Amino acid sequence: KTYYYYVKAVLADGKEVYSEAVSNTYIVPEVVFELTTGHNDAGKPTLKWNNVTGAASYEVYRSTAADGDFVKTFTTKGTSYTNTSAVAGNTYYYKVKVILTNGEEVVSDVVSNTCIIPGVVFDITAGHNNAGKPTLRWADIAGAASYEVYRSTAVDGDYVKMFTTQGNTYTNTSAIAGRTYYYKVKVILTNGEEVYSEVIDNTCL
Repeated sequence: KTYYYYVKAVLADGKEVYSEAVSNTYIVPEVVFELTTGHNDAGKPTLKWNNVTGAASYEVYRSTAADGDFVKTFTTKGTSYTNTSAVAGNTYYYKVKVILTNGEEVVSDVVSNTCIIPGVVFDITAGHNNAGKPTLRWADIAGAASYEVYRSTAVDGDYVKMFTTQGNTYTNTSAIAGRTYYYKVKVILTNGEEVYSEVIDNTCL
């Protein structure tokens, strides 16, 4: 907005004298956003931005389309945000609004980020118990809630769930001597994501 001003001088004898009017326009301070995107350990999208001079607070807006409706999801005085409700495989679009102490508001450009499944590396070893039954053992996976073991009699056959555990071992007590079985392990993460291991075979002795 442009404002117009004049100054009135009140003299000692009580007379008043006005100056000519002058104008001045209030301008919004230059705001430069530096947004960077990343992921937390669970694969959820994260945003970080620079601290804007004169900022009172920041608002994060999210959409599922670059030109879609943006909904406010977070208000903070900090400079970071984690989209904890993001679904793996989905791409989200974000923009950040800074609210300055003088009441002005400035919105950043839109950035995108895709929620990913965290890297899961299975370390499985096959063996046998004292009765020759096939056994599996795998290393603990960070963020695991439970594991499911699936078995088939053919590498490309139908896999049937045999066992659910929060541990990291399995013994195929129903295996028949001389028969080869094919196994894969599914980890269910605490964030609800599921990841399968590669297939491993083991022959009952």
